[in-house]
Amino acid sequence: ANWLTLVEHTVTRVLFSNESKTSPLAASGVRFSASPPLNTTISPEDAVLFTAFAAREVILSAGAIRTPALLQLSGIGDATYLDGLGIDAILDLPGVGKNLQEQTNSVQAAFGDGFTFGGAGPNNVRGIPHCSALVMLTLE
Repeated sequence: ANWLTLVEHTVTRVLFSNESKTSPLAASGVRFSASPPLNTTISPEDAVLFTAFAAREVILSAGAIRTPALLQLSGIGDATYLDGLGIDAILDLPGVGKNLQEQTNSVQAAFGDGFTFGGAGPNNVRGIPHCSALVMLTLE
């Protein structure tokens, strides 16, 4: 098989075969971990990280929010911003993660038996954290 899909796992970093701050970079694999169950957290010290190397190519398709965050966690982005987060920049691209636009035609929905006034809402919703919230998962 040429394709393997791991559900309930999250990529934490794209790996490059030539991280010597030269361009063009060549992605060689990814580092990932099992996603914690809903409504739980896992400390960075307890996270088990796995590494997968690509035979031919790495395809990054994580959406409009997660793709730039993953690039930043991997060292691609505004070097000044990444340095402030303790991430070594391997490619200074200040535009990564900038100029995100609100998609006015997006639909957001919640399913269930409704909401009570003053209630907490559904307990199965996941928020998408900013890069600075994800950085703790990649520091070793």
